[in-house]
Amino acid sequence: MRGWLAVFIVLVGCEAPFDDSPRDAGWVPPPKPLECLALPDLDFGEVPVDALSPRQFTLTNFRTTPTVVEFGSVNLPFVVMHPGPRLIEPSRSIVVGVSFRPTDARLSLDSVTFTGGTGCAPQTIQLRGLGSGSVVAPALLDFGAVPLGTSAVKPLRVTNTRRVPIVASLSVLDPFRAESTLEVPAQSFVELDVAFTPARAGFEARTLLISDQLGARVEVQLRGVGGVPRAVLSRPRVEIPRVGFFGGSTSSAAERSLFLVNEGDGPLSFREPALMLTAGPNTSLNELRIGMDLPPLMPGERRALGLSLFPESLGPKSWELVLFTNDPATPDLSLPITAFAEALPPCQLMTSGPAVIEDLSVGQSGSTTVGFSNVGTTECVIDDVHLGPSSSWTVTPADEQFSLPAGTTKTLTLSLTAQTPGLNTDVLSYRPFAADGGSLVLPLAVRVH
Repeated sequence: MRGWLAVFIVLVGCEAPFDDSPRDAGWVPPPKPLECLALPDLDFGEVPVDALSPRQFTLTNFRTTPTVVEFGSVNLPFVVMHPGPRLIEPSRSIVVGVSFRPTDARLSLDSVTFTGGTGCAPQTIQLRGLGSGSVVAPALLDFGAVPLGTSAVKPLRVTNTRRVPIVASLSVLDPFRAESTLEVPAQSFVELDVAFTPARAGFEARTLLISDQLGARVEVQLRGVGGVPRAVLSRPRVEIPRVGFFGGSTSSAAERSLFLVNEGDGPLSFREPALMLTAGPNTSLNELRIGMDLPPLMPGERRALGLSLFPESLGPKSWELVLFTNDPATPDLSLPITAFAEALPPCQLMTSGPAVIEDLSVGQSGSTTVGFSNVGTTECVIDDVHLGPSSSWTVTPADEQFSLPAGTTKTLTLSLTAQTPGLNTDVLSYRPFAADGGSLVLPLAVRVH
């Protein structure tokens, strides 16, 4: 009985699996490796040249005694953080950091070995990282439709991410052309012109290859259409600088018109659906409403597409509206739309002033109008509307106080009979009820000859 007990203790103390095969008297159980959790190998993927990419993994000691881990050597561009011997207590873990900073655009391979002392077999982890090219350029350059016998030029920005200058070589086939070499300073960019000169009608596509002396390569797709398009569109940009937002479900609306013009020599129709709207940050598709009626445009025809903005939150807003055409020679049109929603107090008064009459003769009468608008959410009361005691102007209607419900406008007519030659000025005083700061003034002016 004692002999069986002793054998059982030896098996557990060695942490070896049960095995009833014959053994020599000097048999020693095989070492149990340190187990590496997370990734067995570290693949850093693509990392820009001179950029630092840190990774980490876990080493766990599954033994019943402390283990001192020693790290093998590793070569640049890989670096093991804190490579000195590390103590791991029983059933505890340590985190090991490894970083990769490529110095050029190539594949780097290495390995690091961890040794855990007596009874623990060494474990090797493979390291892999690819330095991405030092040359950065956009993936596509689209020239659209270009008439035969003419050239269209577009700028192409080539960026050098390295900390040393590079000399880039460029290669492209007709009908596209670009410089053959380009010097780009360290961590900077250079813009060059790429030209498209179609010699035949139809679609053209080529690849512009850019490479540097360090082996980095990048491809830019070039495309264009040769021939005169049957129809083209004007390219507006819609901007709504300020629109009120009052919180909850109430907001002011901003109206804009988007004008489409067929400047070609043939009709232009649109696909179904004719448009697609995408929203940017802090922006909802529901905040912008667009008229959807897009029948074919005849040559020279101009049509307005209505836009209505109803902001649901504060801050900048942005959308991109894409119109899809049926004409192969007329590219789809991308239209940026921007706005800014700002908080407004419940009563917000705006005027259309100043009131100006450009030119009158002595004894001649003239008039102009000025509008008061309430763009707030509650009624505004305008109090104490008056002119100076010796003013030659008259106000119609002559109310000294009037109210403006939210979203309404009141128009006043200002008239006078010219008496004195020269530039005559006056002011119309008014005061929003319960407003701080006293009366406000609206400038009046008339030139008499």
